[in-house]
Amino acid sequence: RRVHGILSYPSRTSEKKKKNGERLMDGLVARLRGLLADVTRSSLPAVEDAVMAEIKAIAKVSRAHTQQVYNLLLEALHAKSALARHQALVVVDALFIRSAVFRELMAMTGGLKVLLRTCLPSSLTELPPTRQQARALREAAARFVQTWTVRFGAGLKPLRLLSDHLSTPTSSGGGGGGGGGGVRPLAAGEETEQDRRIARTQELLA
Repeated sequence: RRVHGILSYPSRTSEKKKKNGERLMDGLVARLRGLLADVTRSSLPAVEDAVMAEIKAIAKVSRAHTQQVYNLLLEALHAKSALARHQALVVVDALFIRSAVFRELMAMTGGLKVLLRTCLPSSLTELPPTRQQARALREAAARFVQTWTVRFGAGLKPLRLLSDHLSTPTSSGGGGGGGGGGVRPLAAGEETEQDRRIARTQELLA
């Protein structure tokens, strides 16, 4: 561009700072990948305090770093074992509680949809093995969502929708009792609880 008729070019100093910043980001992302790999290779759902502290420290550097942590955690939630997903979920919970930026990303850019698909399906058969670990994963995810909703749900509509989805029974009736009356036909415009649950889920995943 021109400044007072003279062509102006970016200074070497500014270019050097930009390259140094990019190298620093690349180094932190590589370190973060290594930390999350260590987390998801563990044999326990708990995450070591030192590892968790380092992940939090990386996320606190800037919004861009929080975004990188968020992206890598969503990848980790697609792991091929329920235990690895559970470990990633523990980190998600810690950051969700402590970081407004992370909460915004989870609620507004599809993170809760990923959580629903990877940790909270309606059937355990939709989760990777083992069955015991899959059950523990789903129970932990439901517990975390409940806690998040109590603390932050007022300002995060997608979170309230997810909580509402989880709290609604999968069927409206019990199957009980004798009598041959069967199921009463629905009147025009009448919805079943299942219909409402499906509608809420579709709104969440839209």
